[in-house]
Amino acid sequence: MMIRRIMSALALFGLLIPAVARAETVDFSYSFSISPTQTFASGTGSVTFSLFGGGAITANVGDTTALQAASIFTTSSATDTPDVFSSPYVITMSIKDNTSGQSRDFSFDGMLDGSLTATGSKVSAIFTGPLTVTQTLGSYLYSVSVEPETANLPMPGSLADALLNANVKIMGIPVVVVDPPGPGTTVSETPEPTGLVLGLLGGPILYLARRRYRSGK
Repeated sequence: MMIRRIMSALALFGLLIPAVARAETVDFSYSFSISPTQTFASGTGSVTFSLFGGGAITANVGDTTALQAASIFTTSSATDTPDVFSSPYVITMSIKDNTSGQSRDFSFDGMLDGSLTATGSKVSAIFTGPLTVTQTLGSYLYSVSVEPETANLPMPGSLADALLNANVKIMGIPVVVVDPPGPGTTVSETPEPTGLVLGLLGGPILYLARRRYRSGK
């Protein structure tokens, strides 16, 4: 009888887990922008950031969503005297949590540095600040990371553009629990739904096991 009850509880657990997993998704929309301009000029040359269009994403909590932020291409007709670049810029990913309606900007400082001719490129796009920015949106923490830290730009006319990527990870907001008897505090993350289900089922299963043990004595 006890085994039958335990098996029934486990079957219920198996039915609950898929439903809980499906509930742990977050809808957000995003877009990219750059300042002060998308095209930087020097002499006969230019460096252009072609931003990828935004969109709407449904992401699983805890997973990382990889997105392309921009491709970069160059032009130049310089020969003996190269075009020199030393230009700061800021790339911003704007995210809206569609459930709460809250929006935040995730900004990353960068620098164009190097020289360019019609037949070669020594220009790099370098992120000069933190590569990861984390902010609260609605009931979740959104963490955005950019890569690569340094992108070597292609020569003019090359078919291989340099790419900048943004990785978005969504996490539950940690809950601060204060223990009254002690002087300190402890921080624990909000339990995952699967952990809550295990906790709910653990009590009845342990109770049945104890009843079986006592009846056999």
